[in-house]
Amino acid sequence: MTSLGLKSLWARKVRAALTSFAVFLGVAFVAGSFVLTDTIFAAFDEIFSESLKGTSVVITADNPVEQESGEIPTISASLLPRVVRTPGVREAAGAIFTPGAFFDAENEKIGNKFQPKFISSTLPGKLESMTYVEGHPPRGPTEASLDKAAADSADLKPGDKIKL
Repeated sequence: MTSLGLKSLWARKVRAALTSFAVFLGVAFVAGSFVLTDTIFAAFDEIFSESLKGTSVVITADNPVEQESGEIPTISASLLPRVVRTPGVREAAGAIFTPGAFFDAENEKIGNKFQPKFISSTLPGKLESMTYVEGHPPRGPTEASLDKAAADSADLKPGDKIKL
């Protein structure tokens, strides 16, 4: 039986080679997609680790159901005084973090087209993780800050007008 199978493979060398090559390509693409997704997850882990450096605890809403819209569940602002009163808490602040984008004067999105866009509030004092290379942190509802790469790509300087 084995010799019959080997004779059949030998008689159809090209078919056997192409089938083997197809299996090899399939395995390579699956392995490549795993490597790519692991690399993306590692990059986001690094981004969030860096942005939360020095933070002991982050409180988020319980999200038992995955939301397809990408909306982030909220927490009531009334929870903040309770957190501040918790023994061992030195500093606490509420923050806004939501999907969104900034637009320049020509209504073009600012920043890399392939990166996710988020808008967040600034945090007080030591809780703020941003390092400002030009200008200052936003001081009111009519001011905003951008990362350097996004500002450079849109040729923006401190004081330029942008839209939310």
